Amino acid sequence: MSNFKDTYFFGFEVAKQVALQGNFVKLPDKGKGRQLCYYNGEPLVNNPETLIGVPMDRIFDYFVDTPYRHPTFVNFSGTDFSETLQKETQYNVNHMFEQVNEERERRRQQYKKMIIRQSPNFDDPVKRAFLMTSRHTSVIQYTSKGIARALKKLGYDVKLMIEEDDLQILHKDMRMKAIYEFNPHLTININHMYNEFLNEKTWNIVWWQDPMPDLVKPDALYVRDRDIVFSYCRNFDDFWIRKQITPIFRQEMSIDADIFCPNPNIERKEKVVFIGSTNFKIYPSGSRSLSLKKEMMALLEDGIFFTYDRVRILTEKHGVDYDTGLNLILHDAIRDITVQWLCEESTIDVEIYGRHWEQNEVVLPFFKGEVEHGRDVADIYRSTKYALACQGGNIQTQRLFEAASCGAIPIVYDSRPISPDPLWKNQYLFFKTRDELKQALKKIPENRDGVFDRIKNRFSYDYLAKKIHQTIT
Repeated sequence: MSNFKDTYFFGFEVAKQVALQGNFVKLPDKGKGRQLCYYNGEPLVNNPETLIGVPMDRIFDYFVDTPYRHPTFVNFSGTDFSETLQKETQYNVNHMFEQVNEERERRRQQYKKMIIRQSPNFDDPVKRAFLMTSRHTSVIQYTSKGIARALKKLGYDVKLMIEEDDLQILHKDMRMKAIYEFNPHLTININHMYNEFLNEKTWNIVWWQDPMPDLVKPDALYVRDRDIVFSYCRNFDDFWIRKQITPIFRQEMSIDADIFCPNPNIERKEKVVFIGSTNFKIYPSGSRSLSLKKEMMALLEDGIFFTYDRVRILTEKHGVDYDTGLNLILHDAIRDITVQWLCEESTIDVEIYGRHWEQNEVVLPFFKGEVEHGRDVADIYRSTKYALACQGGNIQTQRLFEAASCGAIPIVYDSRPISPDPLWKNQYLFFKTRDELKQALKKIPENRDGVFDRIKNRFSYDYLAKKIHQTIT
């Protein structure tokens, strides 16, 4: 993807030509969106969706309210503007957008003050739950949607705030306005506290699934009496101990049991699949993190297993933060090396889905591209005999539960020395080495009856929604 930018054009024909190219821009959250081409002129009925007319004298009125992304570049191609006029116009446009941003920030602050003074009525017969997510996230949006659906089943009035398409962004003032107008009894956030503006009576569930900066850094977190903190795995517990935050409730990943369930009408084939992405882009050549990852992969190849002490020794050796080494780099090393083992050693068909595996020469011949989460993923798991699950820090992952619920046999990287013993461990096939993985592909667990029901009753969004409801009532 080239470095295209959302642009405000002063030449209509140039704007139209660029819009018709169908370019994409990189977004801050690692997603992508179609390039927005604004132009100085009236909107036209037959314009492409990404070609938007906004006369210069209406920039403030339009952009102060639009849910669309703002332009980050001004283009004068196709005009006869002199250099002096271009500089003057650029200055005026920049000033207008400064005013837009100032007004949106003023509104945001105003809504925050109104929200904190606004108390929900807990005598209301129907309780309101608010969730916010982004369509550009790879996992969290589906988690939020799953929780929203489950809460609706319990009778909650649920508002899930998410962009309608890839042209929109959740502007901060719009977020505050939505919360104020909905006046929720309960908010649910993933990987962020997002609580400093909430009324003291509003419940706030915060589910930490990743080692985000606010969690990892030593600074204190603001926690209210009605903030309920869920933590994904044991490896995060040290963060809470350092921050002196208690109590913390364990909540592993969940699945949508209405989607991830057996389907006898889909033929199950003699093959093994892996669904997940590789993070090669975050390891620059020559970096300490790459050096650490390579040594971890080499030790795994030699059959060496990782304990907390071994991770600490290696991170100190390479000058990498221990928490980053444990919660990110070790996971990436285990995933990358075990996926390679699978491709090299399997005697049955292998299918790899996700992002960026085309960069790995070993994996490339087996790489099938990206797959959208939900029913497409479920159908893949329903069609395979085995599914590889290879996260280093916690065995009980979302992918493990999704695969097992769809009837696939999980082949699981055995990280039990740094991960709690999983429930129903006799239902899975474990491995630590290349040879053990090869042998696992020839086995079947002795008793797999009732796997779906057990997972549904313990790790579904319906179960989580009931847990949330019981926690706040």
